[in-house]
Amino acid sequence: MLEEDGILVINIPNSFSLDRRFKLALKKLGLRKGKWEPWRTPDHLYEPNILSMKLLVEKNGFEILDYYTYSRKDIVSKSAWASFYQRSIYQGSNLRYYLKPIR
Repeated sequence: MLEEDGILVINIPNSFSLDRRFKLALKKLGLRKGKWEPWRTPDHLYEPNILSMKLLVEKNGFEILDYYTYSRKDIVSKSAWASFYQRSIYQGSNLRYYLKPIR
């Protein structure tokens, strides 16, 4: 379905973000609830990390052009802190990948 020169963009949650690990620690300490409502199903059954996502896309014939993390609250920030936090140490709450098929 992807055109000849097309680029695939994938956004997934970053399971190893600082925010996610902090919330998990609070849950383990009993300071935060972590139950799903009975009527709701989990949003994500599997959340790959940076390494597993790299392996997945490469094994399926794609080349990673670029990837970075971002946070919904700060997706377009140009601040030095946001750049470091999201693009250098990959701690944003979401991962974005730009992929192209290997031909």
